[in-house]
This record gives sequence, C-alpha cells and structure tokens, in this order.
Amino acid sequence: MIYSLITVYNPKSVEDVNRNIYTIASQVDKIYICDNSASKTLFSELPSNSEHLFFNKNLGLSQAFNKVLKGFTFNDEDFIIFFDQDSLISEGYINSLIDIYKELESNNIKVGCLCPVLFNSTSNSIIEVDKSKQLLEGCYEVSQMLTSSTMCRYSVLNKINFWNEKVFLDLADFDLTWRVKNAGYKNIRTDRLLFNHTYGDSIKKFGKYKITVEAPVREYYQLRESLYLLPKKYVPSKYKKKFLFAVTFRPLLHILLLDNKLKRLKFMLVAWKDFINKKYGEL
Repeated sequence: MIYSLITVYNPKSVEDVNRNIYTIASQVDKIYICDNSASKTLFSELPSNSEHLFFNKNLGLSQAFNKVLKGFTFNDEDFIIFFDQDSLISEGYINSLIDIYKELESNNIKVGCLCPVLFNSTSNSIIEVDKSKQLLEGCYEVSQMLTSSTMCRYSVLNKINFWNEKVFLDLADFDLTWRVKNAGYKNIRTDRLLFNHTYGDSIKKFGKYKITVEAPVREYYQLRESLYLLPKKYVPSKYKKKFLFAVTFRPLLHILLLDNKLKRLKFMLVAWKDFINKKYGEL
C-alpha cells in the first residue's frame, strides 16, 4: 500500500492546496491531511481516499505526522511519502519514486529514505547533490533531506520510533534522516526526478553571501532546534559546526542585515529561554 501524509497550516489559497491534494491522492491508496491550522481548513470537497485530521492546535511537523503513523494501522512494507501543502507533483511521479526505491532494494542496498533532487523556486536554482557517493546510476547517498517528497517504508519509521516530537518544525526532517542513517540505513537522493520546492520567502544578497529570508518567528524555531540538536551524537560533524554558527554568529547577522530586527531579537531570546527550560512544541 502507498500512503501520503501532508501537513496543512493556515493556507493562503485553499484552492491551490485542494488541487495539490487531489493530484497526490490520485497516485496513492490513501492520503492523510494533517491540519495544524488555527481553524479547520474549509476544503470544498476532498478525494474519497483522503482523511482530514483537524487537531485544533498547531502540533508542528513531527507530532502531526506521528498522530497518523502511531494512530493508524500500517504494514511494514507500506510506502509512506511526506509532503508540504504547497507540493504539486506531476503525473506518475510517486510510482517513479517507488520504482527507483525497489531498484535500489533489488541491488541489496538498505534503503532508508529516498527523495528527488530539489529545484528551489525561491532562488530559481537546483539544490546540487554531492555525487561522490553514487550507489546506482543517478542515485547518491546523502546525509539528510527535506520533508516534502521524502519516501520510506513504514518499517524504517517504526525502527527509529518515528518523528522526534522535540523537534517541532524547521529541522525535523534533518533529525529524521540522521536517525535513519544512524540506524544503519542509507538516505538516497536521485536526480532521475526533479521536485519543485519553495525554500524561504526570498533571498537577500550581501556581496557574495546569500541569506534566506523567512518570517521572524522562524528565528525562534531554528535557534531552539539548533540548540537541541547541537550535542546529539547522531548529528554529522559538518552540521554540528553549522549549528554552532547558527546559535552564535547567524543571529547577529540576521539582526544586523534583515528587517524586523526587534521582533527577531525577541524570538531569539525566547528560544534561548525555552531551550534552557526544556520547553518544546509550539511557541
């Protein structure tokens, strides 16, 4: 069986999300719509193979997905694919991803998560993949991947006890795939498929440097989750360095170079406070 889980949060265009849901639903056996919105999203009509779960609060990414993965019955061999509300896929996309997954397995590769190469529509560029660890033609082992369009078998998620609910939003996908790798599986990106993904609101350039601009509240989640993940043993050393930068110099750069400086500073201070008090979940 093929299942899709998609998170919804206060969509600007319900019609666009509805279209995306129908496109995904036509390629899976069942789609679960995890609605984190402030009020239940009023879709005009939903596919017959969908289930709309309204939580009446923002559970974030990890807990919302776990509500489905732990609350409904799945088989170990079932495929689970995750999407964001703005994910629009092409016809036959999911079957193509499954075919690649099975091809990797048939070559005795212990597949954990699989996703395509991403095209960042914000920067209008392909997010390049390190091709030094090629496993098959067009398939490369990577350390981590983003939520949207990531596919794995239910057994893999069960093995690592699903999503980490202490990681609320921004780094939940990285945490998931790092724990998958730590459990002995391979995370694989394939350039046989390309997936459009919006990353951030805009890009600001300062000489040769680029900063992804996001809403000020994201400073809170990114800082708090960086602090939480920094000491974890399963985090790659490369990212420990990035997290160290994220909790020291990056906040200063954002305050100096981006707008809404006081708001950003406020969210950063609250992030430190909540991390120290071991407060997780929604701000």
